[in-house]
Amino acid sequence: MNPILTRVEKEGASKLALRFPSNALKGAGAALAAAMNEPGFLVRPGADRAEAWRFESAAQEGEGALLAGPAFEGSSLDERQGIREGMRALLAVARALAALAAEGCLPRCIVSSGTLLSDEAGAGREGSVLILPPAIVAKALSAQGPEARGAAVARLASPASKGPEADASFFLAQAVYRYATGKGAFGREASEPGSMTGSTRDSAPAALAAPRLFPALAALADSALEDPNAVGLGDWIAALEAAAAVGWERELSPVEEAELARRLGLREAEAAKRRRRAEFFRKRGALLVGICIALAVVGFVAADILRAQRGRPDYSTLSPLELAKQYYAALEGLDLESLEACGETAAIKADRDVVMNLMVITRTRMAYEGRNPLLPAKDWIASGKRALKESDFLYGITGLEIAEEGGGEAASRRLRASYSIWSLASTDGPSGDPSEARSEPAEQKRVDELVLERGKKGWRIVSLERKVSP
Repeated sequence: MNPILTRVEKEGASKLALRFPSNALKGAGAALAAAMNEPGFLVRPGADRAEAWRFESAAQEGEGALLAGPAFEGSSLDERQGIREGMRALLAVARALAALAAEGCLPRCIVSSGTLLSDEAGAGREGSVLILPPAIVAKALSAQGPEARGAAVARLASPASKGPEADASFFLAQAVYRYATGKGAFGREASEPGSMTGSTRDSAPAALAAPRLFPALAALADSALEDPNAVGLGDWIAALEAAAAVGWERELSPVEEAELARRLGLREAEAAKRRRRAEFFRKRGALLVGICIALAVVGFVAADILRAQRGRPDYSTLSPLELAKQYYAALEGLDLESLEACGETAAIKADRDVVMNLMVITRTRMAYEGRNPLLPAKDWIASGKRALKESDFLYGITGLEIAEEGGGEAASRRLRASYSIWSLASTDGPSGDPSEARSEPAEQKRVDELVLERGKKGWRIVSLERKVSP
């Protein structure tokens, strides 16, 4: 049953209506008017162009509130079950999405609860497809509470998505996985395709989780879940048509089926182990982090004592320019000992605190995850700024340029360093819901004015003034 759609009689005519909880529409004002003005699209078989579809009226109805629009007889994607029924529906939807893309009006962030097919499509014939306005549908699901929203909204867009066609490809990939396996593509139940916040995929590939599924279709779903930009709507139509021609599934020998079941069992056991570990850390995380921080503090104190005993790195022979380069190498490499050897504590305190904090975070995660989570910014940019995994910890310096300003006194030098520092920043999700916040790469451009003085142990940074821009 669709939790948000119903049909009502208005002035003697049947209408398709979107349900909201009681009082949900009160005080919406301009926001509601803007949402009602957002078009959906009706694609009819054989029509030259798609038709705009909009909600026409809003009203309180007993315990709830309704937005009503033109009638449409059909059911949504999340009401369809199983490979044959679901895949036939997806073929009609893929064709409709391709038609919208060709017209330049394909919406972003399509929602499964708001994608409806006429009864003709449900009977195996290519029928009409209605794409309701995604933003207002997502708001209706959110208003129903977390259970209704989690049960009906697919992840609206992959973090790697570069446009509406990639969104649509990602949407189709999740639907294929759900119909073929009975489970969500992101390790969730069948009725919960995933959150919109870029969760890490923990489920088996479609080719393994649904071994009878037409292989080319399974491979396309796995590819689009990893990189939706690489799979176009034409690819989906071709794969779905080819799968339809052979009945969507293939026959497996008992030996092959047993081997695939064994591999799937091993994969699921490993995934369950990771989930138990994550759940343990979630429940005991604060205590573990506290212990790790305490150990880190003790470690830093011990390191200070050892450094005092054996001395810091010897940079006494470096020129001012060489020392400045060493300083930024230490800042990027989280090398606290080298950083401190380059400058006076008062001058470099802000950078020293950042390095100490990042060292605690990365070492704590290394101890728990068994791997270094740090993703150097230079490597990330060299990879073409690939989509970040949830476990990636982006950090680093790019574009460093250091120039000496004037001659200065014999024992004093002024240098200017310009560069970008990359990190992760939290941003709102596609619908603006704070609960959908996710981490995105952030570039901060900096210009540092350095003053270096020469003493008995060579040049050292005695002043650092920084200007930043987002």
